[in-house]
Amino acid sequence: MVTFISNGWGGRTSVKHIVEKSGLLNNLLPGDILMADRGFKISDDVAFYQAKLVIPDFTKGKKSSGH
Repeated sequence: MVTFISNGWGGRTSVKHIVEKSGLLNNLLPGDILMADRGFKISDDVAFYQAKLVIPDFTKGKKSSGH
């Protein structure tokens, strides 16, 4: 398991913007699996790096706390 911690961002910054600008995607390798909470609408960005986005079932259908 690898954990990625980005720099802090303002409260109104979107999840997509943070993911795109944080450098996280640049660390993905083909075949990597990225697990994220609901509200992370980044599957196309992750797929570009031939990786897969997984959102656990227990988070689906709940209200997102993100923007």
